[in-house]
Amino acid sequence: MSRRRGKLKPAMEAAPAAEGEAVKPTKPTHLTPWLVDIIVPVYGEWAMAEKAIDSIAGGCEGLSEPYRVIVVDNATPVWHDGQGNALKPEEQAEGVKNRLRKEDLFFRLDLNMGYPGALNHGVARGSSPLIVVLTADVVLDKGAITNAVKAMDDPAIGVVGALLRFPTDESPHGPPGKVQHAGLAFNIKGDPYHIFIGWSPTNRRVNFQRKMQAVTGALFGTHRELWVKVGGMDAAYGAGTFEDVDYCFKVRTNFQKEVLFVPGFSGTHYVGGSIKKGAGRQGFNLALNQTVFRGRWARQLQWDEWRWL
Repeated sequence: MSRRRGKLKPAMEAAPAAEGEAVKPTKPTHLTPWLVDIIVPVYGEWAMAEKAIDSIAGGCEGLSEPYRVIVVDNATPVWHDGQGNALKPEEQAEGVKNRLRKEDLFFRLDLNMGYPGALNHGVARGSSPLIVVLTADVVLDKGAITNAVKAMDDPAIGVVGALLRFPTDESPHGPPGKVQHAGLAFNIKGDPYHIFIGWSPTNRRVNFQRKMQAVTGALFGTHRELWVKVGGMDAAYGAGTFEDVDYCFKVRTNFQKEVLFVPGFSGTHYVGGSIKKGAGRQGFNLALNQTVFRGRWARQLQWDEWRWL
């Protein structure tokens, strides 16, 4: 996991991005003090983001080189409690800011760019050769990011996906402690879905490293050089959904890199937390985004669920 590194430049808070500002992915450089940029986009779900950030140190346990956390406030609005009280975005973010180290980065977008756009802005502010996307509603297991980095040492691997479990304290979307994500499979109609959902995460059919067509973007890793070539996440997916699957297909089809499910890259996913506990309660346009995705990739879709079930 050795990388050339440059001189450390500590930073806490970046200048806000201009409204409608175009994002150009930062070209990869080995003259950086950090091995991994961990991108955390937030849209109002600050309490959940605090838990996610609290888990990062443990997630990087055993990592031999430094990492940097980049938090993107995706234009969180003023919060009103219904009793005449209002909390400004900068006040809402205070707990997250207090958890960041001097080398970490926080910045706010003036315009909500959707989940794909927020990721693109976050990655563009970094320079590390590796990127890990951490959604604010995911809490990492110990050593999770270290295991992702080890997997990305293989030059044939373009994307690594995580084993995610439903939480044990609140789990309206699935059985507590069971599998929420272990890779995406495609049924005979070409529809992607979370294979092994609800299974035990220790089941031997779940808990092994394997190549997949796609993985979720809730927690995943990739190479900056590849991100730049792909062009990041596609803003055509608006608020989000299917941009992660689209990225995986571009990596596999256009650049002949593999998408790898890594069970040691793991955590707990409070599914829908960014909607229920954030500012994005309007949700996502799933049907439209699925149409966009199928329009692009219909000829490349492969029925593969039979391989795993």
